[in-house]
Amino acid sequence: NEQGRVSGLGVGVGYAGTILGLLCTLPLARIFGGESLQYTRAVGWLIGVIFFAFALPLFFVHKERGTGASIRLGEAAAKSIGRVIEGARHAGRDLWVFIACSFFIVNAVMAVVGFFNLFGRFQLGMSVNEVVQVYMALAVAAMIGGLIGGRLVDRFGPWPVLMASVLMWIGVVLFMMVIDTKAGFIFAGIFGGVAIGWVWTSQRPLLVRLGNPERMGETFGFLGIANRASAVVGPFVFGYFSTRFAAEEGGSNYNAGLASLLVFFGIGLLLLLFVPRPAPQRQAGS
Repeated sequence: NEQGRVSGLGVGVGYAGTILGLLCTLPLARIFGGESLQYTRAVGWLIGVIFFAFALPLFFVHKERGTGASIRLGEAAAKSIGRVIEGARHAGRDLWVFIACSFFIVNAVMAVVGFFNLFGRFQLGMSVNEVVQVYMALAVAAMIGGLIGGRLVDRFGPWPVLMASVLMWIGVVLFMMVIDTKAGFIFAGIFGGVAIGWVWTSQRPLLVRLGNPERMGETFGFLGIANRASAVVGPFVFGYFSTRFAAEEGGSNYNAGLASLLVFFGIGLLLLLFVPRPAPQRQAGS
């Protein structure tokens, strides 16, 4: 079984796309200036064009095999909703504990990644290009981390790799609370990149082993909802505590925000202890 390798390859290719996108924004920063509204709009258009261009082969090359049967839109929607409700009702306790665990972990991860921009710009006085370069270092580390993490998942199983990634993230957050140099910031970005690659690489194989093989689409949908919600809740909590305990009027206390994220990681770590630890899946004869 090579679920880990396949998952890691997917993560690696995804972050290769992130690197490409970041590289494409650098000329725009020089043309429009990294602080301008024109730059922000140009980046949005550019990323949209890149996404569209890379999606085209999927439409013209990949051919899905359907049943050939037609169905009305309303009927299809009703069946889909009913199947999702049924799938949620029959999902096991272990699966829901894991989804809750992922929710808290990804909440904190997304908030920390977003915080890198604030920390670099306002705490260290870095330029837009310098911060983009830190994000590129994070993306390269995540790409490599995903590929290595896939091998580790196949050898040791996804549970210990996910546990290791959470512990690494806790270390990154604690480190961010004490550093005040660009070199330390870059190191935190690289270390965090490896950790985030391990999160995504281990999360999916563990979900597959906990879910019903006949309902994988729904199972990934539940996890997707939890991950998308994480992009809102975690950053909101971080922002609230950063401003609520600001050192001065109108300022920010980033350490208070980071401390709130340690709570998210702690809850995720605690829930992970209640998630079954599947044995590594090895190929026949190995």
